[in-house]
Amino acid sequence: MVAIVEEGDMMSISVIGPSSHPNIEAFESEILSNDSPSKVIITGIDETISQREHPSPDADNPMEEINLTALATNLLTADNQGLPYGSNPRLPVICPTFTDIYNTVTEEDAGYLNFIAFNTGIDIFASEVEVDNEQVKITFNGPRDGIANGGLTYSVLQFAAIQELLPDDLRVSVRIWSRQNQSQNEQTRVADKRNSHRPLEDIDKLNQMGAFDNMKEVLDDAFVERIVWHTGDQQVDQDGNIPVILFCRALY
Repeated sequence: MVAIVEEGDMMSISVIGPSSHPNIEAFESEILSNDSPSKVIITGIDETISQREHPSPDADNPMEEINLTALATNLLTADNQGLPYGSNPRLPVICPTFTDIYNTVTEEDAGYLNFIAFNTGIDIFASEVEVDNEQVKITFNGPRDGIANGGLTYSVLQFAAIQELLPDDLRVSVRIWSRQNQSQNEQTRVADKRNSHRPLEDIDKLNQMGAFDNMKEVLDDAFVERIVWHTGDQQVDQDGNIPVILFCRALY
């Protein structure tokens, strides 16, 4: 069963970047917005869902972990709309890793069935999780709720689905994490630690923590729009403007 959105608003992001693959090009991705609460139901494969609790620094609020294996087609809606990226300091871009994942997903002769072993899967932060047999209802209610790790994988799956190239039987590992009163800073740190195959840039982490907010306030609006503040920045053309790291070097 495809993902069902019970509540929430959609937003569009542009996934851009170069690729040597003839079938890969920039595309528009529809995902749930972090600007309002949302709820989505995804379905796991029979008998693959497990639940456990872990101790946390806040003894009254343990970390809840839900593990499941899902068909890739069940992680998107019927219209190929997707989950929010709030937990991840960067948004997806087309890059060599994107191309590598795409090659595996679209591999012929059932080679794509190795995906479940090749890929580390997707980690999701949620405000609340409810499990009912094979159905998992995920509530997103904060600016950092959403995909924490595996955002690039998820964008490839969405792109392949848009192209009608996503195999019906491709499996994906999914881990959902939820803890009451978890701080935004802690969510950023966890996203950093779990992004092992493509580590987060310090600039992306600093931007999410608000380190550049003062610059954005004092600079002229036109100049602010020329700076790429984080990976996947939707406000500028990343190929034709100034990376924030170069701007900082010029200042300091």
